[in-house]
Amino acid sequence: MISKTNRMTRAGSWAWQRDLSRRLALLWLVLLAGIPLSAQNISFGTPKNFSIPDYYAGSNQKRSVMTGAQAIPQSATQVLIKGLHIETYDKAGATNLIVEAPECQFDYSSKNAWSSGPLRVRDARGRFTLAGQHGFLWRQTNSNLIVSNKVRTTIRKDMFKHQF
Repeated sequence: MISKTNRMTRAGSWAWQRDLSRRLALLWLVLLAGIPLSAQNISFGTPKNFSIPDYYAGSNQKRSVMTGAQAIPQSATQVLIKGLHIETYDKAGATNLIVEAPECQFDYSSKNAWSSGPLRVRDARGRFTLAGQHGFLWRQTNSNLIVSNKVRTTIRKDMFKHQF
């Protein structure tokens, strides 16, 4: 016959094991999701076809989504993105701008992307295009794009025909 104390010890042992199993499962989910747990440079390879959304304050409405064909870790907080593609959205969810670049650096902590290389920007309706040859800075937190050096903009005439 098992004493009451012995049963409680066994029950406590099982509870502890279940708790440990749950914690380990949660740890694996966090690691697989790619959420950084510390400032250490933990590498799980090079993610492919990833996306990093940004939302309007206080809502679940996307303000922009940055995607890339590949992300190559450079440091604990920075990656080299190959095949950059950014889409910005208005509050109704319609696409405003589409930004593309062959590659850029991205910092997770500041949510800034930059490059000294080329960039192409167009509006969703095809009314204008912009091409920069030597550099840009994208601030995802406020959807701010700065293009520098050898910028060429093409605007269609019908863009200025407003219907009031």
